[in-house]
Amino acid sequence: LSFNQIKSISNEIFYGLRSISIINLSNNNLNLISNKTFIDLKNIEKLELFSNNLENLELDCFFNLNGLPKLDLSNN
Repeated sequence: LSFNQIKSISNEIFYGLRSISIINLSNNNLNLISNKTFIDLKNIEKLELFSNNLENLELDCFFNLNGLPKLDLSNN
């Protein structure tokens, strides 16, 4: 999903997609990550959000990602 000029993503958009291990939303125009956007991602190993325009991360945007080994928020 990188390099697609995505500006926003709905909360719970990935709900039910438990087998996903990598999400790459880098190099878009995201400026907000809403509460529980990544909820239910039980097998996520890498979440790449670098090179966006992130200004706001809502309180529970990474809710239930306790075992996430790699989160890249650089260049925002």
